[in-house]
This record gives sequence, structure tokens and C-alpha cells, in this order.
Amino acid sequence: MRWLFLIAAGSLATQQEGIVSNIGPIVYAHAISNPNWIGIHAVQRYETRILVCSRREGQNIFVFSEKPDSDYLKYRSEYLGYDDVDETILVPNAQGTHLAERIMNDPAIIKTLREMVPQGTEFDTFTIGPDEEKLAQTLGFKIIGRAANEIHGSKSRFRQIVREAGYSVSPGFECLASPDDVISAAEALFDAGAREIVVKGDLGASSAQNERFRNSNGWKYQIGEFCTEIEFRSGVVEQWVEDTEASPSTHYELNGQGRPIQQPGPWQQVLKGRRQIYKGAKYPALVSKGMAREIRRQGYDIACRYYDLGVQGPLGFDSILKNGEIIWEEANLRKGGVTFIRDFAVRQGVLDKIVWGLDLENERLKRYSFKRVLKKAKPLLFSSSDTHRTQEGIVLYNVGCLAEGKIQVIIVANNIQNAEYYWTWLQKVLFDLP
Repeated sequence: MRWLFLIAAGSLATQQEGIVSNIGPIVYAHAISNPNWIGIHAVQRYETRILVCSRREGQNIFVFSEKPDSDYLKYRSEYLGYDDVDETILVPNAQGTHLAERIMNDPAIIKTLREMVPQGTEFDTFTIGPDEEKLAQTLGFKIIGRAANEIHGSKSRFRQIVREAGYSVSPGFECLASPDDVISAAEALFDAGAREIVVKGDLGASSAQNERFRNSNGWKYQIGEFCTEIEFRSGVVEQWVEDTEASPSTHYELNGQGRPIQQPGPWQQVLKGRRQIYKGAKYPALVSKGMAREIRRQGYDIACRYYDLGVQGPLGFDSILKNGEIIWEEANLRKGGVTFIRDFAVRQGVLDKIVWGLDLENERLKRYSFKRVLKKAKPLLFSSSDTHRTQEGIVLYNVGCLAEGKIQVIIVANNIQNAEYYWTWLQKVLFDLP
């Protein structure tokens, strides 16, 4: 493996000799430009998760907002087998509100990328907006997906597509254009017997524009305040479905060359808090084989409808199960949190095991360096070359949010009991619990 760290400045473009592999290169740039994501706390700190999920052969070029922790890079090489590929890390020197803008504002980075990789190189991003498209066009990169997906990516459009396909969505209303529309829709659901409803902004990401409301005094005022807070422009109101059995998520890729490509799944989302915010995923989903087949069948049918609309790139559909019925909740026309966990499992060859990706949040983590986390967790760590433990253990998957008191981990285990053991003991060894 040859590492080339380049902090973009005036004359770095002379250092590229011998780096380019004859296996197709890929350029990763995952800090987010989409305005629906920029306001979400710590989301720009998720860049390092791609380091665990990138391709294991050929040339990988990462463009990050800042240089990753050197101890983390050493860890992934020693424990995860990323020591046999050419990798380059670039960090723009220019300013900007997001990564694509910083790259475009940095002539040295542009020059370096043009010299290092050929036209047609794949450009891998978390979500695609106009800035990512402009950057790909400037560099002659191939980008799988399009900013125009957003036209069909709203929660309202998803409800329409699912109903057209003959499948179930939560009772509710879509294409609401004003706070008054939201209040009228909520009133109709409350009058019909709903105890709680959820208001969702059409393009809100990661539950940032979702909120639940009870049928109690003051609900109209509360909804009005919420709509003002999120600058509501369009969205849906749905009955909150209680006592659900599972929250499966299924994923596809539309590459413009054929029908949808089915990804391994379904996964079960780990949802926490009153708003049920995504905190990780488990594979396989805790549903029967027959139900898993039906989720995949319906999901594939829905994906075909997006394909017919001209959507390209990765997409995923979230659902809930209630009394054995699949109720479809929303579409994500981008990579999702599950994407990275799934890609890691595929590339490590562990999809035959239990694979959990989980967020570990604790205020004490704010005082930890990655080196300290590594030292404490070392007895529990997964290793791609560790045969005596049959490839079980903890993967330190994303450490970008460590200073925020959060670390994302992947648990690989032969059964659910072992997975729960690793999760419990990780918290004990990190926080010296009894």
C-alpha cells in the first residue's frame, strides 16, 4: 500500500508519480452540500465512515474536509485489511460552505485530480446536488445519480407512488402546501380517531423536519410554531402508527443501464427517541423469511417505478410492520446510513453473520482520543485476518463525531447473543462500568 497525503497548497501537483493504478480509480467526496442536510448537527463529521467501506482494490482517492486521525488510518490498515491498495487523501485549502465548493475554489486540488485520474473516473458522494454535478462535469467524472432526483424524492411523491403500486402507506395526507393545510389534515386525522400524528417536511433529512403531536390542548398552536421553525413549504401529515413490530429498510441501485439492482436486505432500522430517529441498522431484519421476501418484492416494484421516472443512483425505502402488514414510510434517493454498513459487510464477506451498525453516544467520549478508544476496545475488536475468533467482534466504523460524544461501531457476530455480548462489553470497557 502506498499512502500519499496531500494538504492542498500551491505546488503539490508534482508528487503523483507512480500512484495511479490500472484498475479503475474512484474518487470519494462525502461532506454534504444539500441544504436539507447542512443544518443537521454533526452530519459533516461523518466523512470518515467511507474509509471503512471503500473498495479494497484499485486506486482510492478521498477528498476530506480535514485529514483523518493517523491512528484511525493505522487501525483500519492493521485490523480491516486496507493495506493492499493505493490510497490518496486530499484536503482542500480553499474556503467554502461545503466540500464541493471548497474543491471548486482550490485550483491545486482540481489540477491534482486531473493529473491523477482519467476522464470517466467514478465520483462517489453521499448525496448529489447541483454542486456535486457541476464538480463532476468540470473534472469529467462519472457520477451515479443526479440532483434532479429531488423532484421525485419528496415524502409526498413517495406516498403517491406507493399507492399507485397498490401498497400501503400510513393514513394521512400529502402535498400540503401551507401550515393551514397541515392543521386541517391533522384535524381530520384526530377526528377519525388518531391519538398522535406526525408532521413531515417533504425534503427534510434524518427526521430533522419531523415532529409528533398529540390530540391535546394547544396542538394547533404547537403545529403552527413547528411549521414556522422549519419554514414549512410542503409536506405530509400522517397518523402515528403505534406498537409496530419492526422497521425494515430495503435498498436498490439504479445505474441507468437496466432495471433496479437489489442490494442485500432487508435491514432493520434502529430507531430511538420520541421522533424515532435513525441510530443504526441490524442485519438480517428480525422478520420471517416469507416477510423478507415480500418486503423485497414490493420494494423492487416501487424501485421499478422510480426507474421509469428517470431516477438514477442509490435509493432506499423505509417501512414498518404492523399486524403482519407492510406500511411504507418514505424513500431516500441517495446513500443512506445502512449503505455503509452493508458495503462493509459485503466487502469483508460477513453477510452470513449478524451485522449491526450502532451509534454509541456518551458525554465521556468527548474527552477521549481515538487512541484511547482503540486501547480500551482492543480485546473486542474484529479483525479481517483473525481466524481463531471466527471473525467476530467490534469495528470502529466512524470516529468523526468523537469530539461530539459519539462513535459509530459495527458489530459482527455469529449469533444475536454474541452480538449483544459485544455491545454490552464495549460499553463496559470504554466507560469502566462494573
